Amino acid sequence: EIGRTVGVGNKSAWGFGVPWHVMGFLSVRGLTSRGGNSKRNQEDDELDVSKHSGPGPDDVGEPGELPLISASELGPLSYLGEGEFCTVSATVWKGEKVAVKQLKQSQRANDTARRDLLQEITLMGSMNHPNVLRPLAHGEVDGGPMLVLPIMDSVLSRDLPKALGDVPIWTRRTQIKRWPLRRAFSVGLELAQALHYCHCGAMEDTRVLHRDIKPNNIGFLGSGRLVLFDFGLAKTWAVATDDLETRQLTGQTGSLRYMAPEVALNQPYNHKAEVFSFASVLWQMCAHEIPFQDLQVPAFMERVAKGDERPKVKDSWPAPLKQLLTRCWKAEHAERPEFSEIVTVLAGLLASEDGP
Repeated sequence: EIGRTVGVGNKSAWGFGVPWHVMGFLSVRGLTSRGGNSKRNQEDDELDVSKHSGPGPDDVGEPGELPLISASELGPLSYLGEGEFCTVSATVWKGEKVAVKQLKQSQRANDTARRDLLQEITLMGSMNHPNVLRPLAHGEVDGGPMLVLPIMDSVLSRDLPKALGDVPIWTRRTQIKRWPLRRAFSVGLELAQALHYCHCGAMEDTRVLHRDIKPNNIGFLGSGRLVLFDFGLAKTWAVATDDLETRQLTGQTGSLRYMAPEVALNQPYNHKAEVFSFASVLWQMCAHEIPFQDLQVPAFMERVAKGDERPKVKDSWPAPLKQLLTRCWKAEHAERPEFSEIVTVLAGLLASEDGP
């Protein structure tokens, strides 16, 4: 389904004086908060094809060591937005501003919706890494599961420079100055560390595939630390003897402009698909442009997924960056680097920007 995101705009109902752009992280299925009326004031427009995908046989378990709380411990709920299955509300728990994700009333008897949210609770609750958003608690409300999450300070999709046409040229120039290569390397390094953890450290002999790597799902806490969030489309993957084995998972899962060709074409894939997606996000931070911004879906499928068109790498960029992006975008997934190598390359680029 193409472009089905629902804008909820700048809603005062959620209170607390929290900036509206933090809503980006409350990504219930099919929900993205955005302000303004520009056609291009969106990161997931005609190339957003996020879709539901039920869990595999190993995906559903019990939540980890998250506190189990009662809905009576929460303050009044203030509506933020809704998606296909869930609503998100702002509230207070233990004196802190938090967000609560829960099933819509109309979906509480829907086994698929319940299973999806339980999977996200279990998965996020089982992970522990500085760059992966850690839920605060879980519980039940009105007979259905709920997830309590921190409210973040900002979201990458809102921090990046806006396209010329969405903002005046002088505003865009100011925004670009806030995104030198050093900042892109620093943010990229934290994201690569999060994905390396998901692929190699979150679970023994099992990878966690996020399957929707994009700026809307990358946020920042008040300290400035990056956190990856929204594991609603994630899958667990038991590591096989052949580490480059591919499997037939649901295709076209995620956002097309960041999607690896094999996923867009409904072909078997593996964790290397997320290397491709990561590179497109890294390029966006460096180039100050949205990948394939002017392509409609048919053109993307022909020129990118089936062809070899990739975002333009600038001649002025450091050679290790250009080489890294080129390798991450290889059509053959086996030729793409692992995140362990990506972390090393970005750490070196960051050190070179800092100087001796």
